Amino acid sequence: MMVEAMSVDSTSEVKGEETHSLSEEITLVFDRLGEEATIGDLVKSVEHKGFGFLFVIMSLIPVLPGTSGIATPFGILCALLAIQIIAGRNEPWFPEKILRKRVGSGLRKVLTSFSVKLKKIEKMLKPRMSFLFHKNIFRFGMAPVLIILGFCIALPFPGVNSIAGLAVFLIGLGMLEDDGLFGFAGVGIAVASFGLALVGLYFVITYGADGLNQMREMLRGL
Repeated sequence: MMVEAMSVDSTSEVKGEETHSLSEEITLVFDRLGEEATIGDLVKSVEHKGFGFLFVIMSLIPVLPGTSGIATPFGILCALLAIQIIAGRNEPWFPEKILRKRVGSGLRKVLTSFSVKLKKIEKMLKPRMSFLFHKNIFRFGMAPVLIILGFCIALPFPGVNSIAGLAVFLIGLGMLEDDGLFGFAGVGIAVASFGLALVGLYFVITYGADGLNQMREMLRGL
C-alpha cells in the first residue's frame, strides 16, 4: 500500500482542512472508522498528519493497557517507517498482510479513552532544542534508534514492548512540535528498553522456552 507523500516535518496541514489537536484527532479517527476497522484504515486516516502522528499512533498500541497480543504488527510498522525515513522515501510502503489486521472495538475504546489524558501532555509541548529534528540529524541519528525500538516493540519479552512504545511515543510527540526535550526523553527511555531487550535475550538463550517465565519472575521481584 502506498500512502500520500509525507515529510518528516509532521506539522504540515492539508489545504482547507480544519486542524485539530492530537487528542481530538485520535477521537475523530475512531469516530470515522467502523467497528471492523483495520490497521490500514487507521494509517490511511492519519497519513496526512505526517510521520510524527503515525509514530504516536503506532506506539500507543503497546503502551496502553488492554492492547496485549497485538503489539507486533505495530512494532514492525514503526521500524518500516523509520527505515523509509533513512531511505529518503516520501511515500511510505506497508505490507498488505499487516494492514489487513483488524484493530477491534476494544482497541478503539482504549485509545479514545486515552485521548482525554493526552490533552494534559499536549500542553507541555512547544518548540525547543529543535535541532534534533533537523533533516539529516533525524534521518541518520534518530531514525536508526526508531528502527531498533520498532523491533523491540515486536518482541514478546515482558515489559520491553511497553517501554519501547513509550520511547517512540515521546519521540513522535517531539516530532509534532519540534520539541527536542520530548525527543531526548524518548532516547533516554529507548536506552532502558534496549537494556531490557538484552536481558530478555539472555534469559531465552540461557533457559530456552522457559526463559520468558523466568524473566517475568525476575521483574516481579524488583
